[in-house]
Amino acid sequence: MTETTTPQPPGRVLLDPVDQAWVDEEWWAAGDPARVELEAMLEQLANMADVPEQTRAADATRVDQLKLLERIKGAAAGLQARIIRGFEASQLAQQEAAGVPARRLGRGIGDQVALARGCPTRQGGRHLGFAHAMVEMPHTDSLLAGGLISEWTATILVRETACLTREDRGLVDARLAATTIDTETGEITDPFILGLTPKRVEAAARALAVELDAEAVVRRAAKAAKDRRVTTRATPDTMVHVTATVPVAQGVACKASLIAAAKAIKAQGDERTQAQIEADLFVQRLTGQATADAVPVEVGLVMTPDTLLGAGLAPDRPARTADGTVIPAQTVRDLIDTTTAPVWLRRIFTDPVTGTVTHSDPTRRFYDRVDRDFITWRDQHCRSPLCDGRIDEGDHAERFADGGQTTRENAQGVCKPHNLVKETPGWSTRVTDPRPGRHTVETTTPTGHTYRSQAPPALPPPARE
Repeated sequence: MTETTTPQPPGRVLLDPVDQAWVDEEWWAAGDPARVELEAMLEQLANMADVPEQTRAADATRVDQLKLLERIKGAAAGLQARIIRGFEASQLAQQEAAGVPARRLGRGIGDQVALARGCPTRQGGRHLGFAHAMVEMPHTDSLLAGGLISEWTATILVRETACLTREDRGLVDARLAATTIDTETGEITDPFILGLTPKRVEAAARALAVELDAEAVVRRAAKAAKDRRVTTRATPDTMVHVTATVPVAQGVACKASLIAAAKAIKAQGDERTQAQIEADLFVQRLTGQATADAVPVEVGLVMTPDTLLGAGLAPDRPARTADGTVIPAQTVRDLIDTTTAPVWLRRIFTDPVTGTVTHSDPTRRFYDRVDRDFITWRDQHCRSPLCDGRIDEGDHAERFADGGQTTRENAQGVCKPHNLVKETPGWSTRVTDPRPGRHTVETTTPTGHTYRSQAPPALPPPARE
């Protein structure tokens, strides 16, 4: 094991990548020949070195290697789709044999796929749908299996044809992804989409979809309109994206209105940039306040008392919001001190040494579920492995029906879908470490694989011990 000079918590050192084990014992214990072969391929890729020369010939070799590696990525995605189809069929058969009601069949399968792929579990259903679509789009499937197109290009074709019948989807697949031969001259024509950018592939597929079934495209647009919504996503530098998903005409009208109003204000000599004026108008119009800075503020933050007061041993240790966004201490104090609107402060204190949540202070009268608030602040997002969804429910890790206690130690914050998945035969969860700052839940899937989820630190670890 190689130690590094990077500051680490006491008793911990970083492992040099050379010393990192690639495979755990359980992986090899299964003895599956195909899996062992894939692992050997992975190890070979990990140990493959770049050519040392800095010449034109060496660079040509590098370019060829990059192209081949892209093909390998596409081929791997094609194989994953085939494996997913087989896995789903097997899981459905086992669920039926276990007596799962018809309305619940399939629950949890997408989650297992996502966990295996290491992606957010909300994407599991998307991977299942993609795998099924490849059966209906054999030419696209063939290009992907051969590594001639990327998984993203194949995904675009699947998405743009999702509203079509199987027959029409097959026509789009043949038109764009099939290799053709002229019966008179014998000339072979490569698939239309080879060499196209994803944007051009999307445009070509959408045009064919409209041509084949305009009504289906209209229905799809109507359904999308029903899914209109507003979302927020944190960005660096204590900013946030506020996104409204609305019909295109409404979206264009909103932007045009902001532009026109901002230009008029700018023409009067306002020193702000037009973009800044548009952003301020956006906030003012939504909140009804006279100025953007006058929006009433409730500061819900996890912080140490030293951070709040700007004193003590660590006055500059960052705070965080409920969703985990890190905010510099001085920024928080400036927000509280400078805003012209009413400010409420809800304190979630942490131990200044360990950084773990120690006490929740429900000073606002409408927060009467102290334990639920504590769990939400501690877990920050759904505790199901690889799920970053919001917490909808406080759940017993060990089921209450199985003797699990209603304590904070046995609690986990979960989203609604994963609270349901947990009730599917073969799934189980348990707390393996209840200690504050180490709270760990272990999830076991129907295949016997285990995944661990540890509550994130209440605050980011200090830069210096």
